[in-house]
Amino acid sequence: MRAILTAVIIFLAILIFRFLFREKNRLKSRVTQKENAAGKIDRCAETLGVKPGVSKEELEQAYKDLVNVWHPDRFHQ
Repeated sequence: MRAILTAVIIFLAILIFRFLFREKNRLKSRVTQKENAAGKIDRCAETLGVKPGVSKEELEQAYKDLVNVWHPDRFHQ
């Protein structure tokens, strides 16, 4: 009886530690995703020709300016 109880306690401890480890990794991946998203925004800003950290309105204006310059309808064949 004592061996069964010990085995059950060990099994439950393993389940709890596995759950906590997965939660820790999930939280870590969320932080990494947020950092990656910030890096992507900075790369997009550089592509648009503005400095990273500009306002949303400035990003939209830079995008619209480039669309006006490179829109396919501007080039007639």
